[in-house]
Amino acid sequence: MHSLPRLGCDGVAAQRGAVPARPMRRTANPVIELVCEGEFWTVRGFGQLCRIKDSRGIQMLARLTTSPHQAIHVLELSGAELVDGGDAGVALDASARDAYRDRIHELRSELAQAEAWNDAGRSERIQREIDSLCAQLAGAFGLGARPRRTGAAAERARQNVRRRIADAMQRITAACPEIGRHLERTVRTGTACTYEPDR
Repeated sequence: MHSLPRLGCDGVAAQRGAVPARPMRRTANPVIELVCEGEFWTVRGFGQLCRIKDSRGIQMLARLTTSPHQAIHVLELSGAELVDGGDAGVALDASARDAYRDRIHELRSELAQAEAWNDAGRSERIQREIDSLCAQLAGAFGLGARPRRTGAAAERARQNVRRRIADAMQRITAACPEIGRHLERTVRTGTACTYEPDR
């Protein structure tokens, strides 16, 4: 996958060090407002105001908040000008999934025994292995226990968009807690992302 061009605050590709052609962009949302001012975004809402350094995550949030209740595909939101050209198959097939589950079941029996014997060191090691296996299973399956397919452009974009938006919301929450909590309640990420403020 080719690296994507960096977008300026106006949403167009910006050359390194270039000033965006349109220095300001406001949301049409009455609850919160994101205004791009050079290398920073001014974020207003709920009686709070903060300035957040420009990032892809902030740009994505601005795009979502200007289009409330509209589902935007992650490839469009990330600015990827490519077609999803297939994948490398499922992350875990059914037999591998069953093997993981069997091992977790065995480990839980061992954990119960270690706890009964007050063996704290062994209990901790077993719990770490259980947590690792559970995390791998969770990453390999999506909603409805459907297996995730690896290597697809949309799947890579989904992960990148979720990470970037989460980082942007974390920075907003640190500076403006009320706005951050509002975004955490109303922004949904996935293959399609939405901003769902109260109607």
